[in-house]
Amino acid sequence: MTVAEGELTVAMAELVVTERAEKQIVGERLRNAMAELNAARDELSQLMR
Repeated sequence: MTVAEGELTVAMAELVVTERAEKQIVGERLRNAMAELNAARDELSQLMR
């Protein structure tokens, strides 16, 4: 999960936000993926307690 989170972070940082709809869609999907990854990490953390 840490590797995936790092890859998403790098991809989001490299994505230059412009007015082009394609980049905005990609950016939104990357943000959603990061949110899901963070939620999964939180759930795993709670299960391991």
